[in-house]
Amino acid sequence: DAAAAGFAAVLLSARPGPVLWCRTRRAAMEEGAVYGIGLAAFGLAPERLILVEADKPAALFWAMEEGLRAGRGASVVGEGALPDLTASRRLQLAAEAGDGMALLLPPASAAARAPPIAAVTRWLAASAPSVPEAGGPGRPRWRLALKRCRGGGRPQEWMVEWDDAAL
Repeated sequence: DAAAAGFAAVLLSARPGPVLWCRTRRAAMEEGAVYGIGLAAFGLAPERLILVEADKPAALFWAMEEGLRAGRGASVVGEGALPDLTASRRLQLAAEAGDGMALLLPPASAAARAPPIAAVTRWLAASAPSVPEAGGPGRPRWRLALKRCRGGGRPQEWMVEWDDAAL
């Protein structure tokens, strides 16, 4: 389900600058390459992407942390692994220090049983059926669920539809 990657692309398209997209080799083998044209459909220009492939989760989190510490509002994606509480706290501190944003896209098998991490929010993005238009498929849709929000936000769900014209 590419819903999480599409939702990440939408969020990242609103931020300036390059995007460091880090993946484990396993994620790259199982899920295929990051498709720049597909991300561009959600507003994230392929020329903004810097792709990193890591052999191990520890190397993935190291690359993410270094990208976040580079500063200037860095945007970083980590795909294919979930950090433990210590690694997630390091990522959170690096994001705060560099005024950046880190998004974690765990393997689908781990998303439901994700361990506690130091993230500000935890979302679940899933594909939803589109509403057919003019005899063809309609706009992409997501079922978004805010599972956790530091500071007291309570869990909520939304059905969101992508509009190419409005981005």
